[in-house]
Amino acid sequence: IGDFGVEFGAVGSDGETLHLVYLARSSETQGVVRYATGVPGDFQITDLVEVSDFSIGFSGARDIATLDLDSSGRPVVAVQDLSQLLVLRIVDSGTEMLADFRAASGIDFKQQTDVAVDEQGRVHVAWWQSGEAPGTVCHAVSG
Repeated sequence: IGDFGVEFGAVGSDGETLHLVYLARSSETQGVVRYATGVPGDFQITDLVEVSDFSIGFSGARDIATLDLDSSGRPVVAVQDLSQLLVLRIVDSGTEMLADFRAASGIDFKQQTDVAVDEQGRVHVAWWQSGEAPGTVCHAVSG
């Protein structure tokens, strides 16, 4: 994502402010997911969560972190590695855990995790996971 020097991320906007979530890798299998908000040239950056169990198959193949804005303009972020998928809401005091999914034995969370907040405020998360070939696309929604 341009000035951030990272390959994998997601961008949202509330009309005035940009909201970005991205993976800053420290090695091939470790890194930190960061949240940045502001306008070009003036971003505030916060470390959200460390990840240490992922692999990048080819550029663009992974969505380690994605985001959407709720009706109040608060970012909702999905973060995944091979064994865990977290859904967080960013609030003034930090982050609020909305969900924590753990992969079952023999299953890996794989690629293309996405998060969306609908008009009723429900959080939707979709992801692809391994298992029997060719894998499964899954969807979860909050109450």
